[in-house]
Amino acid sequence: VVMSKINKDIVSFLLKAGIDGGDQKIKEEKTAIHKENLQTSRESDLPDANPQNPNQTPQKQKAQPIRTEQKIERNAPCPCGSGKKYKKCHGR
Repeated sequence: VVMSKINKDIVSFLLKAGIDGGDQKIKEEKTAIHKENLQTSRESDLPDANPQNPNQTPQKQKAQPIRTEQKIERNAPCPCGSGKKYKKCHGR
């Protein structure tokens, strides 16, 4: 009785896991074809390709935020006048 219950539990677990070997080959073929398409599309989508310097890539500069006030350090006294450190008062 105990062995049959264990066998049923194992079979139900395996069926819930959805182990299927036949569909996996089809999925692998589709992913391989998809990867090939991605590689060829990346090569053809380069409108500004520079044949003189192929190793040089254009780099965009990040926009730095403009600060009008000075940044308050965490351990500095809080500007509200409470006497506490900034991190304990308004720095949360």
